[in-house]
Amino acid sequence: MYPIITYPDKRLTEKSEESVLSGKELGTLAQNLIVAMEQRDGMGMSAPQLGVPHRVIALKTQDAKRPIVIVNPVTELTKGKISREEGCLSIPNVWVKILRPEKVRIAGKDIDGNPITYGASGYFARAAMHEMDHLDGILLWDHMEPEERGIAKKIYLKNARFPGVM
Repeated sequence: MYPIITYPDKRLTEKSEESVLSGKELGTLAQNLIVAMEQRDGMGMSAPQLGVPHRVIALKTQDAKRPIVIVNPVTELTKGKISREEGCLSIPNVWVKILRPEKVRIAGKDIDGNPITYGASGYFARAAMHEMDHLDGILLWDHMEPEERGIAKKIYLKNARFPGVM
């Protein structure tokens, strides 16, 4: 399986840079994101989870066609709110109830530099916002109250197997 960085790797908590990658380099990153996501049946994957500090994400689409890759994504619109549990491939076996938008619209570029817009609802919107969080160094437990976060981190670190998700 393609290695994914796991907490407590500091790279997961750093804000990613705008991506200037193009051509073969961007194509390779895009393919790696998709492969890593699909190997673990994930809904999304961010470049920081692969140790690449660039603003690039891969997401499954609601129509179940090939996943899309968005370079330098920005959130254009959010609508509604719903609280549900979610997990993260970079923090295995941790589930946190998080309030997220029910619908989102994200804009950016595809790997060829063309403008792209991604609209999603439900779990697909949740996955999109989760990956956007990764680009800003925000992890699941950053949505928790400080006391709960401390307890969750201690339990995770006590039970985690290092290095990485295998």
